[in-house]
Amino acid sequence: MVSVTKTTQQRESDQMTSVCDGEIYKLPAPRDPNTIIIDSVGNLASQVKVDWPNHYSFYYEDACFSRLGKIEIQPRICIPK
Repeated sequence: MVSVTKTTQQRESDQMTSVCDGEIYKLPAPRDPNTIIIDSVGNLASQVKVDWPNHYSFYYEDACFSRLGKIEIQPRICIPK
């Protein structure tokens, strides 16, 4: 039998950001090293290449698979300088 005890419920801040089409965006690291970032289908993630018009959602999860926060990325078309 395996028992998992959650010692802290440190909530990560929900974040919304806008990133230019084609850019690679590094996801903000969790405050707790035991927290992971997953994409909407459950894969580990640390960065994303933004492809307009797709919308991206990532979630902070702890060892008990509890959602602690959400990162949403809205792509936008940027005019080159």
